[in-house]
Amino acid sequence: MKRTLLLAVLFLLLGGGAWYALNKNAQSGSRNSWDMEFAVPNTGDICKIFLADRNGQTATLERKEGYWLYNGKSRARPTAINSLLETIGKINVWYIPPKAAEKSMINSLAAEGIKVEIYDKDGKKMKSYYVGGVTNDEQGTL
Repeated sequence: MKRTLLLAVLFLLLGGGAWYALNKNAQSGSRNSWDMEFAVPNTGDICKIFLADRNGQTATLERKEGYWLYNGKSRARPTAINSLLETIGKINVWYIPPKAAEKSMINSLAAEGIKVEIYDKDGKKMKSYYVGGVTNDEQGTL
């Protein structure tokens, strides 16, 4: 009985120590950190989306009464807008990359990144960030 209790306490201490070490050694930032909040949960507040790539191509999407206008000329496909708004509403950070990967990620964003700017009805910028190329597992972006 005494041995079982000693082993249980030792197991709990080792488990707690491992949990502490893993959380302590996490890179700076957290899922609740302001610099990692990319989503706009209430996409109904979005009235304008500006996209630009590194080759100078741009797209501006503006919310009108019951539809979205693409580059001030034509109506945008509702399915495409719904997909974009769903993505903007749910985008998040899965993990913090290691320091060693930062340089290649920055180079990738510089070469392939697409700038995203999101505005509200008053023209105030809500969010602005760059979206990189696809990851190796095709489950996200850099």
